[in-house]
Amino acid sequence: MNEQARKLYDQAQADYPKLKAQIEAQVVRWFWAAGGVGYFSLEPFYFEQNRFSKSKILKDAPEDSDNKYQYGVNANDEIIVERSYTEFKGQCYETFYFRKENQIISYRFEYSEEKECDNVKVFIYKDGLLQYIYSAFEEHYLEETMYYEGNKLIRRKTKGLDYYSNPIDNTLLYTYDMLGKLNSITNETGYVYYQKKDKKISYKALSEKAAERYYALLLPTIKAYPVKEPLYCINLSFDYQNILPTRIGFGTESERQEYQKYGKEAKHYLWNTAEYAHTIDIEPNEEDAALFDLFNQETEMQEKSSAATKLLVACAKRLKEEWASLSIPSTDDFVVVVSDEEESFLKKV
Repeated sequence: MNEQARKLYDQAQADYPKLKAQIEAQVVRWFWAAGGVGYFSLEPFYFEQNRFSKSKILKDAPEDSDNKYQYGVNANDEIIVERSYTEFKGQCYETFYFRKENQIISYRFEYSEEKECDNVKVFIYKDGLLQYIYSAFEEHYLEETMYYEGNKLIRRKTKGLDYYSNPIDNTLLYTYDMLGKLNSITNETGYVYYQKKDKKISYKALSEKAAERYYALLLPTIKAYPVKEPLYCINLSFDYQNILPTRIGFGTESERQEYQKYGKEAKHYLWNTAEYAHTIDIEPNEEDAALFDLFNQETEMQEKSSAATKLLVACAKRLKEEWASLSIPSTDDFVVVVSDEEESFLKKV
């Protein structure tokens, strides 16, 4: 069946005008959604697994389409077209869903005028339950098999080749609560993709607890790292998908002097932990790791990245206030920095 996906992919770009005309002729209604990362997916627990927030349906068509989603629905009230608009006026990714009995074929096309095909996926169903997903991309492919207990998905086996032609062999495990609601998604090594949050715990309470544990680990980790020369900064560097715990970068004065040779471009070295000779990752215990995973998950799914960065800045201010008591050699203009790995966020305190 993966041969079918590959064959359809190889022909997709040439078939784009025909496919677009065929599928849009079946649309009886359009609606819009905004925020989040889309409103719809055929893949089981797609939003939970990727920690994406879900878009919300708009009552009316928006004045502008930038970063919004438009969906076309057929006579059976099934979504058959998705347009994911970019910031470039009128340009959108397009996904077409061709629905047959026990099979759905999806085509996703790029937003460029050439309309190159990003991927083709074949979804196979039996008695209403998804059994297989066969995906074809330009240089790689995936074959996924679903396993059930009753009508509950308990395991998802993925094999194939990734973008770099490396083999993929991964298994996701699903658990449910007493009411049959999804409780967790993990893999066989124990990595947590999703863990249901206790509804009694607000995001504010969760973030306060996470910040408390993060700071409790931050100080001893810094103190234990053997840097003998003066520091011009401590850089708390984060990834937006995994904000806590941060990487700790030790910016040494000797490195700062070396960076001056880059002139105006020195800023890309001064505050980028990837350029530092001295960095360390905080190593939480199992309980703290679970807390940070839940915090990171809810930060993404509730779109709370702004609140999370404020939390880090508060920790940085606290560290700066206590810095003198640590007796670590540092320059007179020493700062604590919060930065993200992509250099889109930078705050010095």
